[in-house]
Amino acid sequence: MIKKKGVQDFTRDHKQIIDGKGLSLGDAFTTKAILIGVLGFMCVACFMLYPIGLLASQLSYWGLFLTFAMVVISFKCSLDTQISRKRRWLRAHHILFELLVPLNMLVTVVYWAVLREPVVAACLGN
Repeated sequence: MIKKKGVQDFTRDHKQIIDGKGLSLGDAFTTKAILIGVLGFMCVACFMLYPIGLLASQLSYWGLFLTFAMVVISFKCSLDTQISRKRRWLRAHHILFELLVPLNMLVTVVYWAVLREPVVAACLGN
């Protein structure tokens, strides 16, 4: 297979599918499937528990929803053996990845450094 510079490569995932090893413990498929389940549950719980206005106004929820979308797209790319021809999916995956790495780091650092104590105090009723 000729690889073009700059094209995301999912051939290892495709080879696992062909070899019948696509859903063994510890591989990319199993990890992505578990993440889809966990993140999907978290998204549904957020929509059930909180008003839409609150979800739209806080960066951490945007990070959650976009991370869920990126993992779903990544799983789709892993399953599609013709993905190298579908540039829009690859672009979406790449753009979300590039945005979410710093966004998730920012959300984590700000939460643990600044917001954790007031949030815990508010939950405890202090």
